[in-house]
Amino acid sequence: MFIAVGVMFLLLSSAREELTEGGEEGKGRGQKSDGEEKGGHESGKTEGGVVILIGPLPIVIGSNPKVVKELVVIAVLLFLFALFIYFLLR
Repeated sequence: MFIAVGVMFLLLSSAREELTEGGEEGKGRGQKSDGEEKGGHESGKTEGGVVILIGPLPIVIGSNPKVVKELVVIAVLLFLFALFIYFLLR
């Protein structure tokens, strides 16, 4: 059950990434931008974070406040889901 939820989050995450990257006209997957063709790097900022669940306690680490807020929401949802499954199987 938890594996299915994890796979669902991975699929949703990759779909979200594709939707945000697909907005650039004329630049499909695998095509390089002008900066990459000249040997430079794209001027983009990478943001990320992680949720570590130790029992019911989530530890959230992120690169900026927006990412941390999103991860806290995910951590709370995971906790509530685990609580629901616990009482369901009890």
